[in-house]
Amino acid sequence: MRALVVDDDPVYQVMLKDMMSHLDLDVTVASEANQAWEILQREDSPKLVVLDWVMPGMSGPELCRHLRQDQRTRTHYIIMLTSKHQTEDLVEAMELGADDYITKPFNQKELRVRLRAGERIVNLQEEVRVLANRDLELAAQIQANLLPEASPIVPGFDIAGWSQPARFAGGDTYDFMTLPDGRLLIMLADVSGHGVGPALVVAEVRALIRAVAGHCANATEILTAANELLTLDLSEDRFATCFVGLLDPSTARLSYASAGQGPLLFFHQQAKRFAQYPATTIPLGIGIYLTERISYGESELVFRSGDFLSVVSDGIAEAVNSQGDQFGLEKLKGCLQATCHTSSRGMIATLQQAIKDFVQSTEQRDDMTAVVVRHA
Repeated sequence: MRALVVDDDPVYQVMLKDMMSHLDLDVTVASEANQAWEILQREDSPKLVVLDWVMPGMSGPELCRHLRQDQRTRTHYIIMLTSKHQTEDLVEAMELGADDYITKPFNQKELRVRLRAGERIVNLQEEVRVLANRDLELAAQIQANLLPEASPIVPGFDIAGWSQPARFAGGDTYDFMTLPDGRLLIMLADVSGHGVGPALVVAEVRALIRAVAGHCANATEILTAANELLTLDLSEDRFATCFVGLLDPSTARLSYASAGQGPLLFFHQQAKRFAQYPATTIPLGIGIYLTERISYGESELVFRSGDFLSVVSDGIAEAVNSQGDQFGLEKLKGCLQATCHTSSRGMIATLQQAIKDFVQSTEQRDDMTAVVVRHA
């Protein structure tokens, strides 16, 4: 196991490194807190830290506070090393996030025992992380299997979709389903929150839409029926935005209802301009607070050659870079328009690359999903 000693005293540096190396620990030494901070920001940083209290510049307790506030280091095991003996000082260190402490001059046997305890906790944390990630990866695989295996084949139309969770499983999904009368159901849903909980809810949304679609005449009826069933299961802090469109390839018309999902971007090829359409009503699940039946009003789009519709979750426009700038609707529209002469799949691939180039290595907090419906 890798360990870090943070102490400005060369004597203690040598003493601690020698003793800890005999415990089969791979020891790195830092002389001050800023140097330690740089070491601990690395992906493979030591998880066991012996930290001196008094150092030039940033103190041990200050560094400890910063480590606990950072997502990457908040679970590191920290042993505070101090010459302070007052109870209130030790309480302060523990309240700032130290896991243990030992006073100078220290007893080597006592420090050895405390290091072994810290090592056991770090190992247990790693075991828990591995098990949790295994379950999350399984959830992500199950969710990925619920996405369409291939784009639907619809005469006169080119259709594609893409979904990327922020981390493992997410609260977004999309779906295509051919109805008995030949119309194609197009669905995109986004459940509030991130992670496994929203992933379970969005899977239910997808299942409900599929279950009721064959018994409903239009998109409004589909959302109404799904909402009445969904509100029986949702907790107060959950809701879902959901777009449902019914595409009739024989007339090139798409009737739709959108529960909180918007704006919808429709590009008129002849006029070379976008029209933005808002959601037609409130999100699914909000009706749990209302006594009257909700109306999911319906609208219609008519496609001409080269026109396309883009439905996206808010994670795309709200994707951020390291400066905190958002990708935004204008970049989204520009990216789609620039590649609309290719294919729906090509448009989405270009959009993915544009987002990747924009955010670089910045971790995203929201899932991203897009569906493009293009008239050939």
